[in-house]
Amino acid sequence: RREQPVGPPLRFIEPLVQAFDRSGLDRGDFRWEFLVPWLTEGDELSRAEEAIVGATFIVTALALQVAVDPENTISDNLSYIFFFLSYAIGNSIGFRLIAIVASAFEIFSHLVEKPQGVSDLVPVTYNVLFLTINSYYALRSDT
Repeated sequence: RREQPVGPPLRFIEPLVQAFDRSGLDRGDFRWEFLVPWLTEGDELSRAEEAIVGATFIVTALALQVAVDPENTISDNLSYIFFFLSYAIGNSIGFRLIAIVASAFEIFSHLVEKPQGVSDLVPVTYNVLFLTINSYYALRSDT
């Protein structure tokens, strides 16, 4: 099998990806069951139960965030919730896709819903970076 030529960006990224994979940091330890600690260890939620737990969590978290910080935008609040969910899911491609949605909400919040000017530069820059990185990993995923 002949290897495809690797461009300069991939020559730099590939060793970093391999080092991250070898480190064992991306183990996917958190699951939906993280939101239901009363569940017996080893038991899994059905798809319907996951939907109920997920919807309940989103509605409750959104209501609490709006009550605590009514000045914040809805898309910014949704981005916090989706970032949490991206860490709670055990599927690496699911993690990446939810993190992409969360970054998109964050960018939308800062650039469209409630722009603050120069103070938006840091969060938008980080979220563009997160969106790019997570898109790369989602596209290269085998699962």
